[in-house]
Amino acid sequence: MFQRLKALRDAPALAAGLAALALVVLLQLADLGALERVRLAVFDAYQQAAPRDPAGADAARVAVVDIDEASIAKLGQWPWPRTELAELTDRLAQAGAAAIAFDIVLSEPDRTSPEEVAALHRRLGTELALGEGFARLPGHDALLARSFAGAPVVTAYFLDRGRHGGAIEPKAGFTLHGTMPTRAVRRYDGAIQPLPVLEAAAQGNGFVSIEPDADGIVRRAPLVAIHRGVLVPSLGLEAVRVARGDGSPD
Repeated sequence: MFQRLKALRDAPALAAGLAALALVVLLQLADLGALERVRLAVFDAYQQAAPRDPAGADAARVAVVDIDEASIAKLGQWPWPRTELAELTDRLAQAGAAAIAFDIVLSEPDRTSPEEVAALHRRLGTELALGEGFARLPGHDALLARSFAGAPVVTAYFLDRGRHGGAIEPKAGFTLHGTMPTRAVRRYDGAIQPLPVLEAAAQGNGFVSIEPDADGIVRRAPLVAIHRGVLVPSLGLEAVRVARGDGSPD
């Protein structure tokens, strides 16, 4: 009898708790715009209150080679000749870099390359002898590919929802347990990829496409995406795979 009375006394509190839980679930499923803005504001507040320590344990393991104003003042306007990138790649490899991830998409030929200069002279019909001399020199993209082949390089590509560009050919595949995660992973059909000679020489390739939140601020970077039914890694995830020497990022 006592247990029955206690259950009756606790019933209103239990009902109120279940109602509150149901309300939270409904709000989460509805994903109202106001709720989304509150969630983003709370996340930003957390980041400002306790930001990640830039001098933490992982800081010594990652180095960013930045193309800043000082670099441009020394080497000239961007884009630089690919010979400069080749020298940079060689020096990073000699310094013992476990992975060298280029977060720029080298999708077009180097306009300063000798064969491009020779083609320009042929089009203009001037200095033909000089143009032919340039044509006999090694191309800058070929020199960069040679540097890529001797270093743990990861190249980057863009993904978009257009239907252009070729299919992505990952350097390593994923092991899936179950079906393709199409509900949780963004899908793309288009791609802007590096030059084939550079892509073939690299040890890894990953996408650098990111999408902002509802307020236009980028707060997250996906690790994987789906391109034409194939699971592909981000540049960061692929860099980790190359650095670890793994054959597959599963």
